[in-house]
Amino acid sequence: AVETGIAAAAAQLLVLFEGRPRGNPASKLIEVKESGTHGLGAFAKQDIPEGTVLGQYPGRLRTPDEMAAKAYRSPGAKDYCWLNERGKYLDPTDADGNVSRFPGPGSFWCFPVDITLTRVNEPPIGQASINLVSEDADDGNGIMYVACRDILAGEELFIDYGRNYDRSKYTS
Repeated sequence: AVETGIAAAAAQLLVLFEGRPRGNPASKLIEVKESGTHGLGAFAKQDIPEGTVLGQYPGRLRTPDEMAAKAYRSPGAKDYCWLNERGKYLDPTDADGNVSRFPGPGSFWCFPVDITLTRVNEPPIGQASINLVSEDADDGNGIMYVACRDILAGEELFIDYGRNYDRSKYTS
C-alpha cells in the first residue's frame, strides 16, 4: 500500500513537472525598458557575441485546439505564443491573455517564470534588422532565442515572429 501511494505521488509530480511553464532567459545579459518600436522592449545589458543562447521562451505548452480556445476567450494571448516543432504552442499569458510570470490556466506551479524574452519585438518595417533567431530546444518542446550576429550593449533585441504571425495591426 505504501509503495502504491509513493508511485501515485511520483506519477502526479511527473504530471505537474511536464505541465510546468517553460522558460529560462539569460537575464544577466538582457533587460526590459521602454522601446521606440513598441511599448516595452528587451535590450542588451552588455555586448553579446553571435551564437549566444539568450534563453528559452517562457510559457505553458498548449495544443492547437487549447490555444485556439484560449485566444477566443482572451484574444491578446495569440500575440505572445510561439509554435514549436512538435506543433504545440508556448503560451506565456494568464487566463486574461496578459503576459504573466504565472502563465495559466494550467496545472499548479508555484515558481514564477521569467518573462523577459516576451518583450523582444519584431523590427520596424524597413528600419532595422533582426539580431536574434529562434531555434527549437533540444527536447522539441521549447523555443530558444539565439544571437545571429554580434549585439552591442544598449541595442534593442529584434526577432522575426515568423510567417504565421498576424501583422495586420502594423503601420509603416
